Amino acid sequence: MLTVALAILPIIVAIAIGYGLKVRGVGASVWSAAERSVFYLFLPALVLHYVSVRDVTVAEVLAMVVPIGGMILGLGAVAYWLARWLTRSPPGTAASVHQASIRLNGVVMIALVPALLGEQVWPYVVVMTSVWPVLSNTTSILVFANAAGLHRSPRQMAVAVAKNPVVIAVMLGTAFNVAGLGPFIAALGVFKLLGNAALPVGLLAAGAGLEFSSLRRSGPSTLLATVLKMAVMPAAMWLACEALDMPPWIAQVLVISSALPCSPSGYVLASQMGGDGRTMASTITLQHVVGMVSVAAVASWMLAG
Repeated sequence: MLTVALAILPIIVAIAIGYGLKVRGVGASVWSAAERSVFYLFLPALVLHYVSVRDVTVAEVLAMVVPIGGMILGLGAVAYWLARWLTRSPPGTAASVHQASIRLNGVVMIALVPALLGEQVWPYVVVMTSVWPVLSNTTSILVFANAAGLHRSPRQMAVAVAKNPVVIAVMLGTAFNVAGLGPFIAALGVFKLLGNAALPVGLLAAGAGLEFSSLRRSGPSTLLATVLKMAVMPAAMWLACEALDMPPWIAQVLVISSALPCSPSGYVLASQMGGDGRTMASTITLQHVVGMVSVAAVASWMLAG
């Protein structure tokens, strides 16, 4: 438990500092620039570095994709159905519950999981960073579009995925790895240097994205999305890993990552696509608060097992 606490504490402090800076007057334009820097430069650089220098077998990637896809598609469908028929939410709110139940905070993941499990899990963290956000974002966009009566063609979705900076970084890193340029990339050190900025900048921006005032307007939809994301998903992921006889180190990466709260950028997507921004803001904030305890509990459980 002490190991988990020491790994989580710096992340909580960085997020708290980001929130404090926002409260003290650091403007929205600063945080917008920080988020864009992480998304378009720092995080892709980090992914490119580790894909270039580390090897993950095709079998291991496929083994991870199966439970990831199952959780996002299966739990996402359950979340939308429960929001529509249990809490009687309108389509836009149900789409927001769907998103909040399946997305995760990738910056917290790359900060926490290697700190808990060691540098040797970086290849699997890279797979998570590459696959989970792309699949969860794509399905969220489709659900929001359907709720708003909009339609996007398969070609439009494919182009959007191909233009994702992390996807581009994975493709470039794979090409460098296959070409035997991994040692050169490691010696060069530029991508790792840029990538190291993803964690502090991303965590500060995540803190600035929290809206504690929104908790006063929380309703059943917020509670539903929080229970599904912070409790049901890690439990379901553990069951899937057990059923698939997943290697322990991969199971630890999958379960701990699945227990993380929704990314603050989910609020932007919901607002842009006709979702319920108020529900997203309160859910993201509540999930991060709950996560201070629940993520530690899940991580301790997985490490003990």
